[in-house]
Amino acid sequence: AADLFNSIYDLIGSRVVLIEQPCPKRDLAKLKHVTDKSKIPIFADESAATIEDINRIVRLRAAKGINLKLQKVGGIHHGLEAVRLAAENSLQVMVGCMMESGVGIAYGANFAAGVEYIPCS
Repeated sequence: AADLFNSIYDLIGSRVVLIEQPCPKRDLAKLKHVTDKSKIPIFADESAATIEDINRIVRLRAAKGINLKLQKVGGIHHGLEAVRLAAENSLQVMVGCMMESGVGIAYGANFAAGVEYIPCS
């Protein structure tokens, strides 16, 4: 943990705007600890694969934001539910992708463009 905090400390003042998934995906207690101590926003990625995962992150306040991947979360319907949860709980959202084709990337880009609440600075 000390190495992680030293690495985060070294990034303060740089152009880094967020740190994505610095902890093992199931270790939400550690993710929360890092989030609480970090001056750089911590986003959950692998920890936010399902609506249930996002609910746990919200309950624990384990991250400042999520990297929403539509293919992982279950498509547009579940993506909208994830964005609603984020909006209601002041969680930032970025829409990401994995190894999708151009069609999959366009799917995510159109989702992000069409959703009212995607506040990620």
